[in-house]
Amino acid sequence: MVSPMTEPTIQDSLATTLAEGDRVRWLASRASPPAARGALLALYSFALELGRTRDVVREAMLGQIRLAWWREALEGPSGSGPQEPYPHPVIAALAPVLGDGRLTLADLTALIDARSMDLEEEPPATLAALEAYAAETGGRLCQLAAKLLGVADCPPARLFGTAHALAGLALAVPFRAAVGRVDLPRDLLDAAGVHPTALVQQRSVERAAPVVRAVCERAAALLSEARATRPDRAAIPALLPAIAAQRWLTRLEAAGYNPWDPTLGRPDPWLGAAIAWAAWRGRV
Repeated sequence: MVSPMTEPTIQDSLATTLAEGDRVRWLASRASPPAARGALLALYSFALELGRTRDVVREAMLGQIRLAWWREALEGPSGSGPQEPYPHPVIAALAPVLGDGRLTLADLTALIDARSMDLEEEPPATLAALEAYAAETGGRLCQLAAKLLGVADCPPARLFGTAHALAGLALAVPFRAAVGRVDLPRDLLDAAGVHPTALVQQRSVERAAPVVRAVCERAAALLSEARATRPDRAAIPALLPAIAAQRWLTRLEAAGYNPWDPTLGRPDPWLGAAIAWAAWRGRV
């Protein structure tokens, strides 16, 4: 029999799930101050659950129902916040963060709203539209992480987070296509002579390289813009996913911007060390 002292806590459970589903943010949370670690795990776990919506359901209606469930779970019966008994461990972990005002319901429901785009059948119309999506998902998430670290006003956080989201989307083209979602800009796909259906069916994938390159170049530009600023050192743990973004961009360039290149499926053995080093230096 397992004693109460050795039973895994909600935080332990979330950490395990996050390590499996979003290793980058799990590594970033480990590099954060212990006092903020639980709140960051709750936030990142919430974002992970929202991001899985397209993987779990294929029909837009079912996806909207799933997102609505998270909204209702957050708002609780009274609409003012989650109440016990909590319907999910992530909600239980977020309750203290909402209760003491570190984050607001509006902060979190904005992340839910942004994920509605995952359920759309058509790719984003332009690179600007894709960037707007990345800003409302990854960029906003990075801002909220900085807020949890006590830095409510951190303009580079949105830039770093947007760049990380764009780089991640470029790398994940094959995986997202496998569940019927193509995120590459439609106008650039048209110019390259690639129909989104072809990518879903893994045809003509080499033609998508110029489109992937355009997304990567925009991510790199955002990283450069963000690095030109001097963020508050206290916010650095929230910005650490940008380290992974830079490494992804380097690997994609080496692969000729072909996200189907088998070398991209290999683990990055130095990612953890790179993130830990950036955290120690206090520079992203």
